[in-house]
Amino acid sequence: MIKKRVKKLESNFVSTSSYTADHFDIVRTPLCPSNKMTPYYLENFDATTLWYDAIQSEHILRLVCPKLRNFEREIKNGVFCINNKKVDRVKIERFRRTDIISMQTPAPITSLKFSSKHIKVKSEVSRTDDNLTKDKNCAIIINKNNNLDWIKYFVKWHVKYHNLQCLVILDNNSSAYTNEDIKQTLKQTGLSSLVILNLPFLFGPASLGKPYHNRELFLQSSAYNIAKFRFLKNARAVLCCDIDELVLPCKTTVFDETIMSRHGFLRFLGQYRFHNFESEKNVCHESSLYKNGEKNSPEKWCIDPKGKYADYSWSTHGLEKLLFERRFLTKKVNYIHCVNVTTGWKGKRKQPSDQLILDAKIKELLDAV
Repeated sequence: MIKKRVKKLESNFVSTSSYTADHFDIVRTPLCPSNKMTPYYLENFDATTLWYDAIQSEHILRLVCPKLRNFEREIKNGVFCINNKKVDRVKIERFRRTDIISMQTPAPITSLKFSSKHIKVKSEVSRTDDNLTKDKNCAIIINKNNNLDWIKYFVKWHVKYHNLQCLVILDNNSSAYTNEDIKQTLKQTGLSSLVILNLPFLFGPASLGKPYHNRELFLQSSAYNIAKFRFLKNARAVLCCDIDELVLPCKTTVFDETIMSRHGFLRFLGQYRFHNFESEKNVCHESSLYKNGEKNSPEKWCIDPKGKYADYSWSTHGLEKLLFERRFLTKKVNYIHCVNVTTGWKGKRKQPSDQLILDAKIKELLDAV
């Protein structure tokens, strides 16, 4: 009997070149008033990270930061030195949940320093590396202690139905397993490469009511842009969704649809699917077989990172500051949001079983994986 040869899974586990201002006189202050904060709001709020990563890409240095807030005055009044030479022009781009500081730079950088009235910094610098992502169909996910079987199923589904080739995991300090454990789990899924970026930062406080809804969840959007600048600028296409979201089969694949689209960028809606807690014990993607109404789950997206919108900032549900976003919404691609496939960090998501209706078509697709 001839054994089928399993494709080798190439991997790269990396960290960031961050800086934390926890020993200076200044800290970041939240916008949310105290009477609107949950009990653990301040505990989860990142008051001290100055930047998550300093990334040199060709002749540009980018510092991907949480919202600078009261650190911005320090940046504007301070001095950056690259290779012991003062930087004359520093640009700050402001986005909803992240700020990006950029400056022209010689290559390579041997030293990066910053000084202001309250801060003195000497920082490492990260380099770009697309050896495992170039010209591949890639997906990026945020992860913190998600069940390894969930990660494995997510990969197997997208390999089977969309020819996923590379997974980039933005790991927010998982303690239940190691990077190597993830690799071993994904070895026989058909995935060709795996990049894990370790992010030992506070994720941010959970959702509050408007106008403070998720405004201080700085890490996720920042992490997407770190992944873009460091690993994904030369990928074939990049899918952005969460571990509990499965892109449904379409005429070709979500990556091909994106490449063939007019703008090289697509957004698409999802539908919620639920676990039946009365009939099923093990919560997983395969048990997410039930409907409960037809309300849409928010948009996810896929992009050609070399295309028309290459310079836009990446965010959870689209590209920041992109006008007329609805024109990029396609009906050719959909996904299911497996609501109960979650560690519960935002609270429990149980549904009453008497309101659930079996979705036979989704069951067939799930069983096939």
